[in-house]
Amino acid sequence: MRYTLLILVLCLLGTPLLAQRKNDAQQQYLQAKSQFQQEQWLQAMETFRKVAADPTASGFAPYASFFYSVSAIRAGRTDEAKAMLRQIQQKYPNWDKQEEVSYWQARVLLEENNFEQAIATIEKIRSRSVKGDAEEMAAFHLQRGASVDQLKRILNQHQDARYIAQVLARKISSQPVVAQDQQFLSQLIERYKLDADLLGSSATGTSERKESYNVAVMMPFLLENLQPEKNMRDIYFTLDIYEGMKMAQEDLEAEGIRTNLYAYDTRRDSLTTLRYLRAPEMQSMDLIVGPLYPGPTKAALNFAYTRGVNLVNPISTNPEIIQNNPYAFLFKPSLQTQGRKAADFAARTFQPPRALVIYGTKDRDTIMANAYRQELAKRGFIDIRMEQIKPGNESRVRSLLVSEQPEDMVPGGRLSAERLGHVMIASEDEGIVANAMNAISSRKDRLSVIGHETWVKKNLISNDQLERLGVYLMAPEYLDYNNPTFFEFRDKYLERVHSMPGRYAYLGYDLMMYFGRMMYRYGNLFQNEGSSEVYNGVICTGFNYQAYRDNQCVPIIQFQNAAPVVIYQ
Repeated sequence: MRYTLLILVLCLLGTPLLAQRKNDAQQQYLQAKSQFQQEQWLQAMETFRKVAADPTASGFAPYASFFYSVSAIRAGRTDEAKAMLRQIQQKYPNWDKQEEVSYWQARVLLEENNFEQAIATIEKIRSRSVKGDAEEMAAFHLQRGASVDQLKRILNQHQDARYIAQVLARKISSQPVVAQDQQFLSQLIERYKLDADLLGSSATGTSERKESYNVAVMMPFLLENLQPEKNMRDIYFTLDIYEGMKMAQEDLEAEGIRTNLYAYDTRRDSLTTLRYLRAPEMQSMDLIVGPLYPGPTKAALNFAYTRGVNLVNPISTNPEIIQNNPYAFLFKPSLQTQGRKAADFAARTFQPPRALVIYGTKDRDTIMANAYRQELAKRGFIDIRMEQIKPGNESRVRSLLVSEQPEDMVPGGRLSAERLGHVMIASEDEGIVANAMNAISSRKDRLSVIGHETWVKKNLISNDQLERLGVYLMAPEYLDYNNPTFFEFRDKYLERVHSMPGRYAYLGYDLMMYFGRMMYRYGNLFQNEGSSEVYNGVICTGFNYQAYRDNQCVPIIQFQNAAPVVIYQ
């Protein structure tokens, strides 16, 4: 990344100067560099600040100021970083690294979702290499956080910015078909010479109503490897999904909805999947359920796109699966949706408008945490502190939540509930969760906390402790145990399979009921007409695909009287 290369270059540039100045400033600068390289951001900030303020260190003061800014950004002290970057521009107007300073200013602005000012900063950069890196950075942030209307305004102000037009075109092409401005999209592609193939086709074909609908269930059943002595449910959960779908097929038949299920064992293998996709009967399929693994999924997505058939992944939360493919759906809420919906709940529920977001190094943690931060920022939160916990450093969570200094914990102290606001823990790492819950348990106040239902599934924390601490949990896979249909399904499954249904059996049932009914009402390409409707789940809480192709229903639960209760959805 650009900042890594720049830091190495600047370190080398500073070394000859240091060799000529054997004084206290030199020693401080070397110390600051060491702290920086060890990622001791706060210590590095203080040491670089001293060097930058030392009148005897004029030869490398700009470098110290610059490193101070980068350290501040990495420490989450964006206000200090912005102030120092502005000072560098004013104090050293002829410094040959000023365009690098602009790059970092733009980075901070992008991370704060101040897109208009960030782009204005980038457009003033003249260095081709620096601007190229800045544009790539901006495209990433705009794709994740800017709305179509925002992008239109920005492009109108900077009409030569082709990268903004590219992001805008991608955003439009990923909208629901009924919401797309096809004429404007065509104008963008023509004016900016965009590659339409990279954007993905934005229009689906004409939906067709039929007497019956064919559904291809493409999953790694691994039927030839089944061993009865093993735990079938843990290893072959796809059988549970399929069994649930077959039971839904019977209930749909009772409603006058005819569906035909065709099972294909993809064996986690791309070539096997391709062979099935090339079979003549695949041309008559109206819906594909699966596959589950990356190689087979890519092959099936290409087929769905070129043939114009809808595909739904039953278990993934990866938003990349549905990107730029109007025929692709996620049955579950994506990680971004989970973070965004949790933030919507927080904005409606918690005061003051401050938050501490703790997350790990896994991609899923980062995606969810960033989506949470972006939504809170849009909702007017004034102080959102992001803290990433690296492996082996889980004990640091405690220092973020409690302190040995009594003054830190009193009302108004830096770790008081008033200053922290609420805490969102976007991780299922056992060390992070355990340290967080232990720290919160030791506090005397009632700090609001949002976590994830995977904590319960993985037995990372007891239900009693969750209830005692009043923790809220995102529960995208919540099952409504109070729904009479839940018990009807359980008893019917037990009678048929001679074992209790697992979670994936309920999932398969609700998936087939929902998409079967959608095809019956609106045809095989139901998104053309039915994307604006919200449905209650038969067993799950509900399904909402308004303006999206992943389920927007993300219940927030809290344990009360030893049972989970839906607080928000």
